[in-house]
Amino acid sequence: MNNKTNHGRHLGAEIDGYSWYELNKHFNLGGGVGYFGGGQFLTNVTTSHSYTTYYIALNFKDNGKR
Repeated sequence: MNNKTNHGRHLGAEIDGYSWYELNKHFNLGGGVGYFGGGQFLTNVTTSHSYTTYYIALNFKDNGKR
């Protein structure tokens, strides 16, 4: 692959963290954070070089019973 624009090929690196709390036998409440640090390509073509995202989740589990 030729890189004719010479912006770079490395997009960046990511790290995530997630934790949860079991509310009862059917529900978990969780949350986390994700961080993405931009590499050479994003540094050259965007105005922002890193991104942080926070999230929450409510998980239902049925233990495989039908």
